[in-house]
Amino acid sequence: MKILDDLIRSLKETDAPVRSVHACVFWTAVISRHCGLSSTFREEGPTHERGVREVGHLTRKTGLELAEYAKSDSLLEASIGMAAVNSLIEIDDSKCIEKNAFELLVERGKGKRVGVVGHFPWIPKLKEKVERLWVLEKRLREGDLPASE
Repeated sequence: MKILDDLIRSLKETDAPVRSVHACVFWTAVISRHCGLSSTFREEGPTHERGVREVGHLTRKTGLELAEYAKSDSLLEASIGMAAVNSLIEIDDSKCIEKNAFELLVERGKGKRVGVVGHFPWIPKLKEKVERLWVLEKRLREGDLPASE
């Protein structure tokens, strides 16, 4: 996890207290320096067996402390950790543009081989625009590859 270690280490100067943590069905949010989002990743099976360390006390941590959760084997903890990482990243708004993910993939993937993690609703349209498309998915649909690949 060298990339994740390097990313967390690079955020030392932007550390801030955690003000709020929200783990919901699809999105997880951590508010520290900014509001950071992550997809909420969930394991299969009973959730009562997969608690979150120090639940109820997460706002006593700093963003960097919570960012360490991104390395957890617990997918819910990892979601919280990635949201914390995103809450500390300084974004230059002047360089940001609003663009739909599908539009970006069509623009950059036209005539190329493209891999996507997750079977999004626009996958059939994207297949028509790229040379070859691989979709890695946990809940397989026709033509998808298992996420383990």
